[in-house]
Amino acid sequence: MLVEPGLVENVAERLSGMQRIADVFEVAGEHDLVALAAVGDLRNLRALISEICRIKGVRAMDASVVLRELKRNGKEVMPR
Repeated sequence: MLVEPGLVENVAERLSGMQRIADVFEVAGEHDLVALAAVGDLRNLRALISEICRIKGVRAMDASVVLRELKRNGKEVMPR
């Protein structure tokens, strides 16, 4: 997500306090923050996106849905 200059820490703290957010990363590149969330369905995803967009300092965000997990913590999770 893109965050207003000077508000990255505040937005990261708000995201970190949200129950459905599992991980929050400050990143270099096109975005300022990346948050990983676990939602059960598209209705909950839509609600979470709406909640995140209301956080002061969030300029823009996009969401990606994991289709399958291939590797986690350096270990393959999908059989070849």
